Amino acid sequence: MIYVSPDLHREMKLVALDEDRSASDVYGEAVRAYLGSRGVRIGQARRRPAAQQATAAELAEAIDRQGRRIEDLHAAVAAVTGSQRHDTQEPSGTKAAVAMKAVLAQLKAAGTDGMDGRDLSTAVYAAGIRSGAVDGAKTVLRAAGLIHFDAKRWYLDGA
Repeated sequence: MIYVSPDLHREMKLVALDEDRSASDVYGEAVRAYLGSRGVRIGQARRRPAAQQATAAELAEAIDRQGRRIEDLHAAVAAVTGSQRHDTQEPSGTKAAVAMKAVLAQLKAAGTDGMDGRDLSTAVYAAGIRSGAVDGAKTVLRAAGLIHFDAKRWYLDGA
């Protein structure tokens, strides 16, 4: 969700009304124009240079390492302060890491056919992962160039 000031939103709605269009269409046109002015091509997956491409396995390992580092930091803080964690909350980032691993696993299993967005979400939710974590995982993985969305389907890049 994006915050737009009430004044800006009101003006966009007036433009939409004047042009007999929806406000969403006007916002979309504005965003496309902005991205186009920056040289961003809409509808094409953004890819990192080959030298920077990470495989799904490398990403999964990096996520595991990050989780272990977070746990080590909590243990170190507890040792220095003499306090123990009194809650049962997982270290920050753990749910996101689990969600990313689940999304990658599902897309790897789907192979070159990819997965419909609804099927992917259903499969990941069945693993006990909440929708916010799934959406965040897809966003991070997509930005990292590991997955892409095309024609209403999700794909593992390189699959």
